[in-house]
Amino acid sequence: MKEVWKVKRPLDRVIHTLGWPLRAGAKYREFGGSFIYPMGEDMLTLGMVVGLDYSDAELSVHDLLQELKTHPLVRNLLEGGERVAWGAKTIPEGGFLALPKQLHAPGLLIVGDGAGLVNVPALKGIHYAIESGRLAADAAFASLQRGQTPATPVRSRVTTRRCGRASSGRTCRRCGTCVPAFGRGLILGGALAGAMIGDEGALPAAAICGSNATPTSI
Repeated sequence: MKEVWKVKRPLDRVIHTLGWPLRAGAKYREFGGSFIYPMGEDMLTLGMVVGLDYSDAELSVHDLLQELKTHPLVRNLLEGGERVAWGAKTIPEGGFLALPKQLHAPGLLIVGDGAGLVNVPALKGIHYAIESGRLAADAAFASLQRGQTPATPVRSRVTTRRCGRASSGRTCRRCGTCVPAFGRGLILGGALAGAMIGDEGALPAAAICGSNATPTSI
């Protein structure tokens, strides 16, 4: 969930939070946090991001965002302001575990969010969309050359390999089980996710997440 606000006082920093108003217990399987970004002198954007594998079917991300706005820090930022827009979207994020085995089919190349190229710990997605889009454009251009067709397998396979070697592929491997690790709760999940980043994806998913090593979306 995301809202855009026109505010009385400019925001001079970027704010990220983790946890509250989500519950920390492992039985709830609630993982996420909030972001507040400045948008010029009189605007800011405020949002709440929550993993979709929570166990409480009545959990409302919309209500969580409203609760977040009761925090003194957020309330002071919004005081005297006006909400001008709001919306919601999903982020396909399961890390390396959820990436497709190939990013191509005859006449088709998959990039960015569509391929799941998102790094939640680093809050990066746009970078990977641009990078994978550039690699896909190279392959598409090559397929238009004399003697080539969009269905030429070698061109598409090169794109898949190049994406895997590029920074987006490497960092997705590093944080491959970070999000599923939080199925064990905020505190233990945070420690396990940190270990996953530290060993750069060397440990198998089961060693970090146990039975919770399943792809998720946010």
